[in-house]
Amino acid sequence: MRHEPEGGLRCPTANMTMLALVRGAALALSIAFSWNQFILIFARGTSIAVQFSVATSVASTIVISGAGLAYQHHSPAIASAILASGLLAGALIGICRLARPPMTCLSAVCLLAYLGTMSG
Repeated sequence: MRHEPEGGLRCPTANMTMLALVRGAALALSIAFSWNQFILIFARGTSIAVQFSVATSVASTIVISGAGLAYQHHSPAIASAILASGLLAGALIGICRLARPPMTCLSAVCLLAYLGTMSG
């Protein structure tokens, strides 16, 4: 038999912790999914057309915004963990050679999901 606190209220800490984990994962995935398109800017053999493409511009915006949001909304240690996990996942995605434009679209969805949870 479980004992509920008076008034039937549950501890909101567990829900807030889960929401914080989901937010951090969404932010890390947004960085990860756009990382491989973003680093094309710095690759030596990348053509000018790819460097200035819309997909590369969007990916750059998402990576930089994701890093900024991580450090704005979280402590430096947590933000560094989010950024590091996003970069590690991005490197793993790059090894798999997945198509970059669909990954950039998924990245935008993850960033929008993160921003959507910030208002609530």
